[in-house]
Amino acid sequence: MAGAFTMDSSLLDDAAKFAGGGFGVGLYGSPFGNRQTITLNGGHRAMDFLGHDGGALAGAFGAGCAAAYGFLQKVLVGPLKKQMEELKDDCEARDRRQEDRIMWLQSLLLTHGTGAMRQEIQKVVSEQNLEIRALKEEK
Repeated sequence: MAGAFTMDSSLLDDAAKFAGGGFGVGLYGSPFGNRQTITLNGGHRAMDFLGHDGGALAGAFGAGCAAAYGFLQKVLVGPLKKQMEELKDDCEARDRRQEDRIMWLQSLLLTHGTGAMRQEIQKVVSEQNLEIRALKEEK
């Protein structure tokens, strides 16, 4: 066949030999046309890449992409979301413990501190309470 190109798949041949079968694959045709001939186990089949066969290949490619996306979501993104939620819960628990510790220390200072210290602590605590109420009202 003059002007034709040949592309043999040595990987598929090697795989077939490893599996114990005679499996020959070749692609023959004109590089300028859309009709290619596929040789599979000695038989020829014309393949129209711009027609029905091309649409089937595109559909198979799309299905493979969708399956890969679903797999990546399940394997990679799912565990990451779970880990993020666990970290968020840990941070919220730590914040609650710190708030409790601050309240306990404030009560200790109010009980055992000097008069001037008590007045300053009461002033700061009341300012904080006003700021917290203002933030809650904005929401």
